[in-house]
Amino acid sequence: MSSSFRMGELGWHPKLPKRNVPLEVVLNPQLVHDDDEDAEGNSRLCVSVRDYYCYMLQTRPAIFNPILCGARLLQQWAVDMYVKIESCRLRWYRKNQTQIRADLYKGVVDAITSGETRASIVGVRIVLPGTYPGGDRDMKKRHMDAMAIVHTYGKPDIFLTMTCNPKWEEITNELLPGQTPQDRPDIVARVFFGKLEAMKDMLFKKHILGVVVAYVYVVEFQKGGLPHAHFLLIMDSTYKLIVPEQYDRLISAELPDNHKYPELYAMVVKHMMHGPCGALNPKNVCMQENGCKCRYPRSFNDNTAQGKDSYPVYRRRDDGRRAKVRGKMLDNRWVVPYNPYLLRMFNCHINVEVCSSIKVVKYLYKYIYKGHDKASFSIDQPDADEKNKFWKPRVEHFQIGRIVSANPAEGDRYYLRVLLNHVTGKTSFDDLLTVDGVLCGSFREAAERLGLIEADNTLDDCLTEAEQWAMPCSLRRLFATILVHCEPGNVRGLWDRHLEPMSDDYRRSRTSPDEVEQMVLLDIRGML
Repeated sequence: MSSSFRMGELGWHPKLPKRNVPLEVVLNPQLVHDDDEDAEGNSRLCVSVRDYYCYMLQTRPAIFNPILCGARLLQQWAVDMYVKIESCRLRWYRKNQTQIRADLYKGVVDAITSGETRASIVGVRIVLPGTYPGGDRDMKKRHMDAMAIVHTYGKPDIFLTMTCNPKWEEITNELLPGQTPQDRPDIVARVFFGKLEAMKDMLFKKHILGVVVAYVYVVEFQKGGLPHAHFLLIMDSTYKLIVPEQYDRLISAELPDNHKYPELYAMVVKHMMHGPCGALNPKNVCMQENGCKCRYPRSFNDNTAQGKDSYPVYRRRDDGRRAKVRGKMLDNRWVVPYNPYLLRMFNCHINVEVCSSIKVVKYLYKYIYKGHDKASFSIDQPDADEKNKFWKPRVEHFQIGRIVSANPAEGDRYYLRVLLNHVTGKTSFDDLLTVDGVLCGSFREAAERLGLIEADNTLDDCLTEAEQWAMPCSLRRLFATILVHCEPGNVRGLWDRHLEPMSDDYRRSRTSPDEVEQMVLLDIRGML
């Protein structure tokens, strides 16, 4: 029986057992679940869909592979096969709801939390578990894990973005005659993964920027198809960047001396110059409302200083250095901040910024865990199948333990969390339910006996904690839930203390405080 070995080479094995594979599976290999999900019920009648298409993408000496020579058609083929693999995974979740304990997600509580008001579909939803990469529960879990890291280790100190360079020799040397990097996304992705591992080694083992005690990073793909990674680094206390003078040791926002450092100069010109935009090029992609959304060109500065918007104002001296970029002569005002050593080492766009204020923490963590841009829309036919609601981003993260958040509308689960946060020394649920020697019938009763839910400070703490990780729309829904289910005694006080985080998204696009407040009120009224 013919076979393929581990590395994709062809061959024969006389003792390979025959398998009773159904004809349906032979004709439709997508019906076989991916081997990552073996523990969840894969029958393994034949190779998985992903394994098969990985096999098809292998490069073999002296064997012509038409797929790898398809140019743009290779990109289309890869997308189609990715959709097929994901459809296979989603189909498995749909058919195995009992194995993922979907009943925990199908109740009234989960429906209320998601804003569902149609009782007809409560209890019949098809759900995706928190273990499904890119799902809503998975992304929320990762975001909250990141917030737990901040709570434990403090705010991030450095924000680093690394973008793939399609001109890397490791890419161009592997191209077939006549091919360009865009014709071989498989090579681009493989090389970038190798460079990313080398970057992690430089940051976390060789401590190029200092000793890192915790980090989070996510890999995304740009609209042009090139992968890039965002890192948030939390440094050891010895290596914290406290004063602007320390920023200059790691970050430069100037053109280097072309005579002393010709290679570095060429890389800065190639990878780290923004634009030109504004008056030099009004049609540049960064232009919005007659201005650059990235705020270039920046102003000249003799010294680095802390900026008013929580980001530093880097040193950009008017030293006369210029470079011709896309037909225009640009100076230091157009340089994107970078680390000279990393730029010289990896020869690609590597933007390095200092997170100088706690104000930027929530924005940065939300940014890297926001997922890919998506368009939301509603249809008349109710759809309770979560697998139909989105496509998946791919993220990797650093994670530590934490107590999972809970909404007051979740009943006893919420009151259990209140008890866990305020009562110490308990060793079991019964012990937690026991107050003054009396075994209470519910966690809410125990919380009431202890006086933990009579005062408004518990609701205030609930909103304050949610502000560390939740989006403004989620905070408004939580506020509406508190009004309905918790009967707060001082609603006005809660409103005054939490209006700002609840209106953060509206304040970005509106200048009038009264208009912002009215928009928040209208949103909450709609939820109520």
